[in-house]
Amino acid sequence: MDQNYFMISKNFCSLNSRLGYHFSTMEAFIVDRPAENYIKFQFKGGAADYNRRLKRIHFIKDLLEEFDFEVEITKDNLDSRIDGRSRRFMVQRLIILGYLSLHTRQIDMIMTDPDTVKQYRAKFKKDIDFLINTHQRQYLP
Repeated sequence: MDQNYFMISKNFCSLNSRLGYHFSTMEAFIVDRPAENYIKFQFKGGAADYNRRLKRIHFIKDLLEEFDFEVEITKDNLDSRIDGRSRRFMVQRLIILGYLSLHTRQIDMIMTDPDTVKQYRAKFKKDIDFLINTHQRQYLP
């Protein structure tokens, strides 16, 4: 049985998720003082062959960097971080990570077809933009 752990409080969250052969961790501290804010995200593993796992990691890396995350890759392991930004900015980045956590686990299966990868990248970007804009209009002044 796979184990998932989470801890959530008003300003802090920690999530360790294992689904099959995928493992991800997310940790965030967000308050009204930007200097104290940070988000860390790690993603690794998968049942696909090593080449497709690497392509997925770079797919995720490119999206995260587009949204200002600092990203490091070691083999098929992605470590990313963002810090020192406003509450609003950080909450939007958590939305992005939530989306990517849900939608990238099986994406390694399409990584051998460049046209399909482009389609998914465009879809992910469109979906993320919609989520951020919707959240901004509804919940953030």
